[in-house]
Amino acid sequence: MHNIDFYLYCLVQKVLAMATIHREIPIESTVDAAWEKLSDLGGVQNMLSILSDASVDGDRRVCGLAAGGRLDELILSVDSDRHRVAYAIVDSPFDLEFHAASMSLVADGDAAKFVWTTDLNPDEASAQIAELIESETNNIKAFFAGGA
Repeated sequence: MHNIDFYLYCLVQKVLAMATIHREIPIESTVDAAWEKLSDLGGVQNMLSILSDASVDGDRRVCGLAAGGRLDELILSVDSDRHRVAYAIVDSPFDLEFHAASMSLVADGDAAKFVWTTDLNPDEASAQIAELIESETNNIKAFFAGGA
């Protein structure tokens, strides 16, 4: 699927009911130091224990799952000004009809917050994906720790 096809698909999906998962996780790092790590698209497996590896080729990222299988992703945006990475899972072993997510960093006093927002269909998949995100909270904190 080309980027323009995906954007049109997103517009259609927005008309339909869809689940949104939003998590804000305080991290012990500055936004700039954390951005150095988050913007390394091929290093996402260092942040999330569910991933075994990751490779990037242009606007595509393939992530191996630690339990077997893989995620094929389309990188939608890497925005250094907003400290935000947006991506969509276009193929996975999960029963997803639609998935688009962003991971961003925002200042929180002297530290930062990691903000992960995911929109997905079907709604029934949201509990499983929310549980997966929750299970990664400590790994996310550890990944960014010490970035001052």
